[in-house]
Amino acid sequence: MPSQGGGGPPYLVVRRVWAWNLEYEFSIIASLVDRFSYVAFDTEFPGLLYSTGRPHRLPPPSLRYALLKANVDEMELVQLGLTLFDAFGHLPDIGTGGRVGGIDFDRLPRFGIDSGDFAALLCRSGLVAHCRFCRPLSARWIAFHGCYDFAYLIKVLGNGTPLPDTLEEFLGLVNLLFGETVDLKYMMFGCEGLSGGLESVASTLGCHAKLGSRIKLAQIAW
Repeated sequence: MPSQGGGGPPYLVVRRVWAWNLEYEFSIIASLVDRFSYVAFDTEFPGLLYSTGRPHRLPPPSLRYALLKANVDEMELVQLGLTLFDAFGHLPDIGTGGRVGGIDFDRLPRFGIDSGDFAALLCRSGLVAHCRFCRPLSARWIAFHGCYDFAYLIKVLGNGTPLPDTLEEFLGLVNLLFGETVDLKYMMFGCEGLSGGLESVASTLGCHAKLGSRIKLAQIAW
């Protein structure tokens, strides 16, 4: 949601979501998705258990997916951030809801969200299609280097079921669940002068506001 300071661009105000207010927050999302149908998102997860051990050599897609699957199957999503906005970059104005971001590990054991509850509400919100017979999605999902982000969401939506065995099956699930997707990391390969991480890309594009999160950077870079 927007907040304005000094006449500059809007910056992100974080709404903190826990088990006790999850349903209420998703009811807000459901009421907004038709008007604010662009969804910039980012996940936090523990890291990587498996890698090629050769950071300067790019393995083939099948091996990269096998490593992604091995990592995601054995670890859990820690945090998900969503930013909804419209085609002009406008954010919904729904109050402050709390201005502090980050992960509060002390509160996770008591107030952490059950993944099954989250998956059910996400499906009902209109942000994802949980079957091929659902109405066409209006939401467009935007990520930056988002293969792990989509993978963890698919795991949550599948109630912890291991990811598909092949890259082709995985991409089919991404298309089924999320419809139209955009990965800014992939798009920037065709843009001269853009390189590096999300913060570097946003800075090159002149997005210098104190944005406060990767998902806000993705939204404003888009």
